[in-house]
Amino acid sequence: MALEPTLQRPLLAATTETTGFGSLQLEAGVASDPGSQLAFPGAVRVGLSDATEGYLRGDLLRWDFDADVAGQGNLLVGVRHRLLEEQGALPALAIQMQTKLPTAQASDGFGSNAIDWDLALIADREFGSLETSWLAQAGYLGVDFGTGTDFESTLAASVRWPFATRWSAYLQGGAVACRSQDRRERFLGAGLVYRVGAQGLLDVGVLQGYGDAPEDVLLMIGYTRNAGSFYRVR
Repeated sequence: MALEPTLQRPLLAATTETTGFGSLQLEAGVASDPGSQLAFPGAVRVGLSDATEGYLRGDLLRWDFDADVAGQGNLLVGVRHRLLEEQGALPALAIQMQTKLPTAQASDGFGSNAIDWDLALIADREFGSLETSWLAQAGYLGVDFGTGTDFESTLAASVRWPFATRWSAYLQGGAVACRSQDRRERFLGAGLVYRVGAQGLLDVGVLQGYGDAPEDVLLMIGYTRNAGSFYRVR
């Protein structure tokens, strides 16, 4: 029997929770910048131990309506390890390391033909019925061959509120800075999550960017399901 699924979205809904040991979790969804872009993101998460998971995520297919191009997005390969459980006044802590594989075609405008990598620290703390998370992330964005790299950092915080038996909501805000490009952006996000049975999660969210190079409103719908376990304790 698969363990209960956990929701983990890049930037939105960051958490120290990892997929249970031996559990295989699948995610699929749709993300749309109305009238501009449409993407179909997906992810595979595998529980490597009681506190460690590996994952592969990315846009399986993307459309840019303005440029009239379609193609595959980049893939992220990463590992998340929970360092500490929440104890008293101490929050739960997890460390995350990931690398971007440049599978997208730069000619389509979906990638840079370079490898990115970053390191993140995630903290969780409950305050009554509210679940809070903090994310501090830093790394290097690869720039096309021969032109160096850009250092980028992200700070974000979120609040999750389980307000019914199967329903919960979350709010998130954060900021992104790219040093060499002297670029700063901010974002705000919100979403609803509905638990489908014991093994599924359905979520809808919206993300709005602000700043030097703001994104338009991004609408997201996703479904997460634990597909089963490949390891069984006898």
